[in-house]
Amino acid sequence: MRYFNNIILFKLITFQKLLIVLTLVFISGCKKNIDPLSFPEKEVVIKELIINGNQAEFFQIRNFWENTIGCEVVNQTLNTFTIKIGTSLLTFKPNFTSLARPQYHFAILIPSNQIENCLAWLKNGGKKKDGDEIQLWRGGETNAEIIQSPLYNSSSVYFADYGGNIIELVARRNLDNPEEGEFSSEMFKEINSVSMVTKEVRVAQDLISQNLGYQPVDRTTSGYKVMGNANGLINLVVQNRILPPTTTEQAYPFEMELVVQNPDTIEVPLPGFFVKITTRP
Repeated sequence: MRYFNNIILFKLITFQKLLIVLTLVFISGCKKNIDPLSFPEKEVVIKELIINGNQAEFFQIRNFWENTIGCEVVNQTLNTFTIKIGTSLLTFKPNFTSLARPQYHFAILIPSNQIENCLAWLKNGGKKKDGDEIQLWRGGETNAEIIQSPLYNSSSVYFADYGGNIIELVARRNLDNPEEGEFSSEMFKEINSVSMVTKEVRVAQDLISQNLGYQPVDRTTSGYKVMGNANGLINLVVQNRILPPTTTEQAYPFEMELVVQNPDTIEVPLPGFFVKITTRP
């Protein structure tokens, strides 16, 4: 009887050791997966983003960006307006090609130490400071207001403009660009990344690499490919993919033109839709 008990005890100890080893391997694997990404050398310098706005909301969209967020309107025509976001421009055009309400995702870079102040500023009404909270997009199942990303070594808050776009304000710790003082839209550095919806992510990636020299970031997937580095990124997104931080908003190929810095004149239409990249010195 003692012999069988010893066998059972030996097997239990062996099983426990195996569990410990497997747990350590799992933890090691998880740690590896959340290490910050290694970015390619070439950044995407975004000169201008040109997107559509719902025609019926066009005036309200402009009013929101100018008077609530506090961005300067630098150009206006009968059918367009352009605002200044740091060193980048954001241009809205009326949506004539679809009955649907256009929705886009792009990120604006802010100082690396200002994410808490940025959130407080949004919750107090932005430039108006009237306590009328700007609508936030919160983080999925956790409902977090500040989204931490170990992969990108960044913190983000997301808000909705009057047109329902998903606007990300991102602080990237590895850029080390702190600023002191009260937060405002004057601390916007640039449009730092743009999500571009395409029918074929891999084909779009190859077109961009061949024509513009941007390289993909490791550990991104076939349905979501990131190109560039922390100073400037293009996010290639397959249609119907859920846009972060939401759990419901799907990527749709609304008309878009992304203008990036390049000494040569180049146009790169992405496969399937009215989405393209053009260049400007």
